[in-house]
Amino acid sequence: MTKPTAGELTGTSSQTTGQPDNRSAFTGVSKQGLNRWKQNTFGMFIHWGLYCHRDLAGYYQGQYCDIISEWLPHFARIPMHDYKGYTAGFNPAEFDADQVTALAKAAGM
Repeated sequence: MTKPTAGELTGTSSQTTGQPDNRSAFTGVSKQGLNRWKQNTFGMFIHWGLYCHRDLAGYYQGQYCDIISEWLPHFARIPMHDYKGYTAGFNPAEFDADQVTALAKAAGM
């Protein structure tokens, strides 16, 4: 019996997409963990960075950009010098991981 590939675990293998799956076998999951993953129906991944700055928030120079936030610097063509300038006002001190965790748990995760 061969171990499933990452594509087979996520439904993105050549068997489900019709595209060749050139990835090597994924071995970082236990049978118990895989079964739990298959049974889960709700999950959450949080990722954020400078593009979450209050002065950006989907806008650059007054123009709204209807894109996923982390792509804002690319699609708005923000010069790196300008983008780096936002670091002075980026202070995630108010980010509360416990609050986010409580919200996720309340939502059923």
